[in-house]
Amino acid sequence: MRAVRSGALALLLVVLLSSCSLIPVGGSETPAPLYANSNDKARDRMEQIVDAVNDHDAAALKAMFSSRALEGADDIDEGLDYLLSLFPDGGLSSNWFVGPAAERQYKDGKLTEVLLVEYNVSAGGQDYSLFFADFTVNEIIDPENVGLYAIGVAPWADDHHSWIVEAPSDEPFFVWMESIHADASDENGYPGVYVPREG
Repeated sequence: MRAVRSGALALLLVVLLSSCSLIPVGGSETPAPLYANSNDKARDRMEQIVDAVNDHDAAALKAMFSSRALEGADDIDEGLDYLLSLFPDGGLSSNWFVGPAAERQYKDGKLTEVLLVEYNVSAGGQDYSLFFADFTVNEIIDPENVGLYAIGVAPWADDHHSWIVEAPSDEPFFVWMESIHADASDENGYPGVYVPREG
């Protein structure tokens, strides 16, 4: 009799524990993120970018982009060549976040999330701003737009703090950065690789 009760108790525990996995996490309007937080996702992507840049592996960088970004970019191969030309000897290292930001939209149990990440990086004794926009999931707006949407590098600005805190900058690189969002980008926030434009 004791063995039967023990067996029944064990079966009940298995059923109860298994049922926990059926409970939706966060409710229908707030699905669980793919990672614990945006910082983890940003660091993972940054490691991939640094490795590809240091290996001068344009194909690896290109493979990180979403199909929608590749379709919308003016010339992704030319852009990647430009990006890699900034670091002819490799040696790129990431120093610190200026800050990752995440824009998220929830609708009917679906999620769209884009990471808008800027790093201070260095190579060859020079400091740079490296920015990337990375759609980690895009169930609402555009399922074809999952992956890198944009990446760009510019020399580090000495007045970096002031343009973030006090007012938007007129510097084209920062205008481009600030023009990329989860739901839409204006003409200044084009996909692909940031390349300085004449005029």
